[in-house]
Amino acid sequence: MEFPNTYQQVLTIPTGATTGARIVINGITGTIQVYNSSNVLVDTIGGSTGAILSTDGSSKFVELNEGQILVGPYSGGTPDEFSAAVFAYTSTPSIDYLSVISPIDNANVGHNDQASMLLQAGAPGIGNGGSGQGNPAVVFIDELGTSAQYMQISGAIIKTGLTGTSDFVWHPAVAAANFSIIDLQYRLDAEDNVIYLGQVTYTGLTTSGAGAQIITTAAPANYRPKHQWKFPVVPNSGSGVTLGSPVCQANINTDGTVGLQYSGVLTNGTRILIAAQAPLGNIA
Repeated sequence: MEFPNTYQQVLTIPTGATTGARIVINGITGTIQVYNSSNVLVDTIGGSTGAILSTDGSSKFVELNEGQILVGPYSGGTPDEFSAAVFAYTSTPSIDYLSVISPIDNANVGHNDQASMLLQAGAPGIGNGGSGQGNPAVVFIDELGTSAQYMQISGAIIKTGLTGTSDFVWHPAVAAANFSIIDLQYRLDAEDNVIYLGQVTYTGLTTSGAGAQIITTAAPANYRPKHQWKFPVVPNSGSGVTLGSPVCQANINTDGTVGLQYSGVLTNGTRILIAAQAPLGNIA
């Protein structure tokens, strides 16, 4: 008759090994530990959270823990989870995304704000928006919320957006007195510029050698360049472009309004084509 051993709570493979390469199965702590040939603990499975921890035995670790993957520094037999980079999945009734968060070094003031990238699910073809109500998006943020993120990307940026805002869609401009809008619009681009594109018609009396305001309504704060920018614009009499009659220049002002300066005669019905791009000045 055989009697099962009900008292053995720790099993070591090879049996009896206490140093060198071995596997220790501990029924008390609920863990499996793997040591390498140098007697260094390199893998731990289980424990109170059921984590899977793998290390190089000296300075780095990878851990699968509670639905997250952590990659970071390892020292003195302990993973530094607080400083680690994180890959995490989030799902709520309003949003689903995978977040990738950079490592952090609180001992170094130059490395104490983490960068995060969110791969956010959405529905194609319904525009920008937050809470899962827009196109699928890649969202860049900083964890402290105190500094502007920037992107280094190889290739063209076709479309971009911020969660919950409509900064990057076209907005119709509102004309000042003596001008009417044909199709003048403005928006932000992905490279820290405000863009004005379209035409206006001069509806005032014939005048010469003066200036006028095309848009007098101040733009929202994030559309305002830090300096005034001047651009040549093209007049059109309706029958075609007449070069040099008048010579026109558009000013994009620091409050987002748009002015017009010209020499020569500006007649009723003259169309002004505006294609202007002004740096906002946020990139140092």
